[in-house]
Amino acid sequence: MTPTRMCVGCRSREPQNLLIRIVLADNHAVIDRTGSLPGRGAWMHRDAQCFSTAVQRKAIARALRVPVSLDVSAVADFASSTLT
Repeated sequence: MTPTRMCVGCRSREPQNLLIRIVLADNHAVIDRTGSLPGRGAWMHRDAQCFSTAVQRKAIARALRVPVSLDVSAVADFASSTLT
């Protein structure tokens, strides 16, 4: 049975293999492509709408428990190139 995770954008629950994992690395949000980076993860659909909603709500920083503003430019680059 695949574990379920909640998307930080739309807040719906899905199996984790349908979501991407975002982790904190040097105060930057990065995509965990291998699923093996250490630390707390935030999960999100591969959808531009979920990404923009998560950024507007500051949900990525909140899910990663970062008290200051978070640089999500690496996630934004991924979103602009691969998300639909």
